[in-house]
Amino acid sequence: MFRQVINLLFPPHRHVRAAERTTLEEFMKLYRLRVYKGVHTALPYDQPAVRAVIKANKYYGSIHASHLLAATLNQTLSDIAEDRALLPEWNTPLLLPIPSSPKRRRERGYNQIEHIIQKVPKETLSGFVYAPHLLHRHHRESQARIPKSKRSANMEHVFFVPEKNLSEVSGKYIVLIDDVAESGATMRDAMRALTEAGACVVTGIALAK
Repeated sequence: MFRQVINLLFPPHRHVRAAERTTLEEFMKLYRLRVYKGVHTALPYDQPAVRAVIKANKYYGSIHASHLLAATLNQTLSDIAEDRALLPEWNTPLLLPIPSSPKRRRERGYNQIEHIIQKVPKETLSGFVYAPHLLHRHHRESQARIPKSKRSANMEHVFFVPEKNLSEVSGKYIVLIDDVAESGATMRDAMRALTEAGACVVTGIALAK
């Protein structure tokens, strides 16, 4: 009853409403693990339900949307871990979210990728070392607000690993998580920063493409 009153007074955004109408069963039917330019993707961003769920989590902190994306990430991590389990370098890999810039984190109050990872089952996360503090970024204009032709240049050398954290990255297998890849510029630059910091292997996951 209280939620209904709140929704009447402050109607949820249309992306949130669309996300809340999407069931887990419906959402997981869209799951297809693919590799695009070296990055693993799981969901088709051109599907209206996927776009709504991504935006509801990213801009409005929707709990239901983050649970749907966590289920997708859980399946993706499980599939990748099964495929790489016998590799010698796959030894409790580091799990990193793409970080928000300090400015954007202050504006939103959260990082949307961390929202997702926090809801992945503990049994899956136990196979990784969660290390959200290792990768940092400078503030730049949002990729969504600039032409596609300028997105790669906008993301050049945005990410970095602080000198004090280099020893934690050096020689490690890293799994890097983002919610959506459009041009791929964000993921490429983050992977560059981790490789230059000495990471052994960097596997990128963009939940939607």
